[in-house]
Amino acid sequence: MLKAAKEAQLSAINDTFRHIALEWHDTRTIDFMEKHRGTVMYRLEKYIFQAIGNQHISRMGTQDKRLLIGFSCAGNPR
Repeated sequence: MLKAAKEAQLSAINDTFRHIALEWHDTRTIDFMEKHRGTVMYRLEKYIFQAIGNQHISRMGTQDKRLLIGFSCAGNPR
C-alpha cells in the first residue's frame, strides 16, 4: 500500500501541466534561438503557469485547453 501512495504522490507532482511544460521546453526547444526560448518561457510563466501550472494534466478541462489554444495562436491568452 505504501508503494501505491508514493506513486500517487509522484504522479501528483510529475503530471502537473507545469512539470510537463518545463520538460517540453528543455527537450523540444533546443533548436530554437536562445531569445525565442526565453520568450516562450517568459510567456509560460507570465500567462499560463499562474492559471493552470499546478493542475494535474488528466484533470484539465475545456477552458484550460482554450487558454492554451489562445496562447499558441496569439502569443498570449485572451
